[in-house]
Amino acid sequence: MAACYGYFKEQNEIMENAVAQITEYISDNRETRIECDEEGEMYRLFHEVNSLAAILDANVENERKSKQFLKNTISDISHQLKTPLTSMMIMSELLQDEELPRKQHNQFADALRHQLKRMEWLVSTLLKLSRIDAQVLQFHPQQLSVYQLLQESLESLHIMMELKEQTCTLVCDEGLEVTLDMKWSVEALGNILKNCVEHTPQQGSIHISVQDNPLHTCIRIQDSGKGIPAEELPHIFERFYRGRNASIDSAGIGLAMSKAVFQQQNGDVEAIASEQGACFLIRIYKDVTIL
Repeated sequence: MAACYGYFKEQNEIMENAVAQITEYISDNRETRIECDEEGEMYRLFHEVNSLAAILDANVENERKSKQFLKNTISDISHQLKTPLTSMMIMSELLQDEELPRKQHNQFADALRHQLKRMEWLVSTLLKLSRIDAQVLQFHPQQLSVYQLLQESLESLHIMMELKEQTCTLVCDEGLEVTLDMKWSVEALGNILKNCVEHTPQQGSIHISVQDNPLHTCIRIQDSGKGIPAEELPHIFERFYRGRNASIDSAGIGLAMSKAVFQQQNGDVEAIASEQGACFLIRIYKDVTIL
């Protein structure tokens, strides 16, 4: 009886200690864990309780990060919209002046349209990014010609390139195909190409080449601009990041959306250091079965 009493007393102390640790964890001491170094069914239970606590901690941290991300995003959106809205309000007031010369009236009206288009693009892109984050965006992958995909992506940039007297060379096997959503991939590639066109000087050049191997298809886009400073390379795909060479109208979300689109389609986008200008690598990975 004495041995049984001693055994149950010891087990009770162990349970009381476990309860105390659980109570301390509930009281917001997230570092608390139940000691479970020995063997036995009870210690297995303690180990599972510790595992549950670790999962709860991870969920709490993810929730905290999500709230912080939402807070930062709302702050960034407010900042992005504040400047064009202020400009538009000023111009709309100036347009009400009946004595305003016709030439200035037309200039303000054009500037107002430009700001409205910029805001429309900004809101539209932010909505697309939020749909990608929520994983509710529906992609419709199909076999596409890489050559045709690049031609479609360049279509909207021809006028801009002609005005800047830029040349573009494309080296691609016309029979090469990848599995992608045509609409979203054209938009994502278009954002990257537009970035290159904007940062390439008058009479500059853009070179596009495509390489294929058993693991992936790689699209390399190289421009003859100033390039991307090494310290900015890790950040250029971050939302709302604007490098020191960014244009005034840049919102810092075009490249972020491009990367997100390709990542959702078994691909990725990378910017690498180059002495000849900015260089982007778009990789579309293949489903490889290892026997």
